[in-house]
Amino acid sequence: MTFQVCAFGSDGVVLASDLQMSTPGGTNSIVEKIVISEDRLLAVATAGIHRLTVDATEELLSLWNDHAPLGEYMLGLLADKVVWRYCGRLPATPKAGDEVIRSRMLILNVRSLELFDVWLGPKSTANRHTKGYVVSGDAHNLAAFFIARYASNSKPPLPLHKLIPIVAHATLMASRINPSAVGGLEVAVYENSALRKLTDTEINDLIDSSESLDSEIAQKFGTTP
Repeated sequence: MTFQVCAFGSDGVVLASDLQMSTPGGTNSIVEKIVISEDRLLAVATAGIHRLTVDATEELLSLWNDHAPLGEYMLGLLADKVVWRYCGRLPATPKAGDEVIRSRMLILNVRSLELFDVWLGPKSTANRHTKGYVVSGDAHNLAAFFIARYASNSKPPLPLHKLIPIVAHATLMASRINPSAVGGLEVAVYENSALRKLTDTEINDLIDSSESLDSEIAQKFGTTP
């Protein structure tokens, strides 16, 4: 499980992810889930089966054409191809006992300001977004409230200096709500025509700000943060 958010602002885009990778044996490790291709201005956030999403990311970056980038249909075919190589053809309608692949990729193409939400599995699909936000992974985590309430699709886009703290806080609170499956924070931003990951110092500032806000809210309601 993971918690990832991509949100469009008035002056750029933010992509955030947790860092926790869970194994079937119940152990957790810390891995970076956002891959940036600075030359192609692509950012890819992965969730699900780690080896599968690594393979899919590598193939995606090798095939991406700056002049004719992959669209929804081709991304779906690419996902099917990677899944086939990883575990063989999967039944379109899994039966009891079948291996079920549920892996997901958020692919941000900042040249065209498009986000592709790609599901890897039987009949892989890709959906295109150009505004608002997308929550991936533990999408039913109650921390998504902060995105819906303060960075909703129905509101004018926020500038990045306001949007980034909201997205970061939601990702960190997702860990508070579901610590066995979500943890840590990494953030990529596209601003001033540049795509980059936030530095450790910037991440630590976001963590401090989130913890302070969480404590303030808890005190207002008379609870322990």
